[in-house]
Amino acid sequence: MQFLENEIREFEEIGRIAYQLIIQGEFRNANRRLRKLKNSSYASQAERIRIPLEALMLQCKGQRAEARELIKLSIGYLWSSADAFALFRSDNPLVTPNSKLLKIEILGGDLAVGMFACFNHSSIATVEVIAEDEAEGIKFIDELLCFCSPQERTIVSCTQLSDEIPQDEHKGVTWLLPVHQIDH
Repeated sequence: MQFLENEIREFEEIGRIAYQLIIQGEFRNANRRLRKLKNSSYASQAERIRIPLEALMLQCKGQRAEARELIKLSIGYLWSSADAFALFRSDNPLVTPNSKLLKIEILGGDLAVGMFACFNHSSIATVEVIAEDEAEGIKFIDELLCFCSPQERTIVSCTQLSDEIPQDEHKGVTWLLPVHQIDH
């Protein structure tokens, strides 16, 4: 257990240094640091640090579409990463006075999460999204997640969590629990 904790601390330090290098425009040095994370035996922890930083670097280079695609393909590692979701939302429109934070639960539709396997029709995805209404929320969810059978998915619930969204926020997905099973 101590080894894992040390490894995670090392990942965080690599991430902190790489972030500073990216902000300074030293992309080659940042890439050199981030490569150290690619061969870790703790892939999911390393990827949660590496991918948002690589996406940030792409954005800083003006490659915004590539940054979004990297996050989308890797969302299975990033489902709890606020940084990744903020980067993904950054090209979406800013919030309006009608924007709300919604929690939408979706049943079925054979959900594919990034490059990970599909989850079957008896699974629920829970997504928090900044949008004006459920329809706009679903539009933003569809940008990030792939429902292999969207006509078979069902909106289980849509709950407003807040209507106090900072005005400098962008609309879109803020949090994701990609799959949990229905309790029978």
